[in-house]
Amino acid sequence: MDRARNVAYKKIDFTEAKRLLNILPGAVLLDVREEEDFLAGHVPEARLLPLEEITAETAAARIPHKSDPVFLYCSAGVRSAVAAEKLLRLGYKTLYDVGGLTEREYTQQ
Repeated sequence: MDRARNVAYKKIDFTEAKRLLNILPGAVLLDVREEEDFLAGHVPEARLLPLEEITAETAAARIPHKSDPVFLYCSAGVRSAVAAEKLLRLGYKTLYDVGGLTEREYTQQ
């Protein structure tokens, strides 16, 4: 929990995200950029859910269980934080904000 901002998700770095994604059952990696950015290049395991499209219905389609660990990334880290807050309000319980992440950075870890 980031007490400075009083939110209930954890900010983690790329190395920790990759490690946790490999060991946590049901973990979901979400790219919250726009579709054109996603199509230009994304982390191979990522599912697309653009920030502006996050609703109860779209979240449920990509993250069926609200207790599954969810990792969020974007280009610079702003949208991933906002997406984490939206998902938190929708009832998702285990959220990780990876911030700005490129496929190249992720695969080089």
